[in-house]
Amino acid sequence: MHGPSRRGKLLLFALALTLVSSMLVLFLPLIVAQTFYYSRDTILLLIPAKNFMLLAVALGMLVVMLVIIAFLQKPWSYTLATIVVLLSGITGYASTQSIILIEQQGITIRDVYKKEHYTWDSIARVTYYYTAHTDDGKYTFVTTTGEEITINETPLFDAYKKSVFREVLKRHNISYETHSR
Repeated sequence: MHGPSRRGKLLLFALALTLVSSMLVLFLPLIVAQTFYYSRDTILLLIPAKNFMLLAVALGMLVVMLVIIAFLQKPWSYTLATIVVLLSGITGYASTQSIILIEQQGITIRDVYKKEHYTWDSIARVTYYYTAHTDDGKYTFVTTTGEEITINETPLFDAYKKSVFREVLKRHNISYETHSR
């Protein structure tokens, strides 16, 4: 009585990881952002789409690695698998690093390699560009040095958060304009 082969086990694990990956890709960046970056002072927390794509790539690399090991059980394939697991880990870590926070103290934009924080005192004006009858809007923040920061509007930026955001701008005497495209 023989049990499942090693190849079969690896392929089943690859299939299971493929099925679970879609849920991980959808929820893991949200869970990480809410757990590690959200605070009481946060008005809006935005997760860039690249976080979801990087996590999908990381999990896809693991699935490919399992399939390679299932069919090629050679010494060099284990070295390749180790490299793929390391690259997948690095890519997975990178998928948790990018975030945009609009907070009571200012705006924080984190990317994989850098973090920029702009206090409200360093923001000269905010302009909201929108298209009528669509949810396609953009906020452009202009700093006192002339640097422009553009943040796309999302459904997460609801009416309550917009009113809190406008109160913060008013409190810091930052001009706020809206323009239709």
